[in-house]
Amino acid sequence: MPSSFQLDRLTPFFMLLGLGPSWMLLDGVFSELAIFDRTQPEGLALATYLTAVSALANTIVVPGHAAAQRRLKCKSRTWVGAAVYASVAAAVTLALFWDYSVGGASLALYAAVFLASLAGNAQQLALNPWAAETGRARRIVELMAGGNAGALLPAGLAMSQRDARLRRQFG
Repeated sequence: MPSSFQLDRLTPFFMLLGLGPSWMLLDGVFSELAIFDRTQPEGLALATYLTAVSALANTIVVPGHAAAQRRLKCKSRTWVGAAVYASVAAAVTLALFWDYSVGGASLALYAAVFLASLAGNAQQLALNPWAAETGRARRIVELMAGGNAGALLPAGLAMSQRDARLRRQFG
């Protein structure tokens, strides 16, 4: 009979680490899409383009990771670090250049979404295998819980930024 899940002093740290390579930044971009639609040159088509960029990253990340792992033979820990740095790079790119466009294309947004999608996939490709190597399956649960709870942060921020004047009236 399996033992019940128990928290220890490292649980909060593993949950916090789960925020690094997670979908939090991508959730944040899409929660602000209503504002981006008004400020970016693509307008309403921006959601379609960002979804395509994310889908492209999601399509290449698994075979790309497998090929890179065969060639580089990196430890899981190295992939975890790369995933966390990709998340940070995506966040910095987004923070500094979100309104930058070239020829009617929001290139910084596309780059941030691409990196954020790669980092989100890294939760399954790097973080969970690394946690499994620790010999404690519960670390996977803690990492996933932290990453999934991270979706609450952009949702909460978007809700707190709502402007009643921008609310649409139906009927």
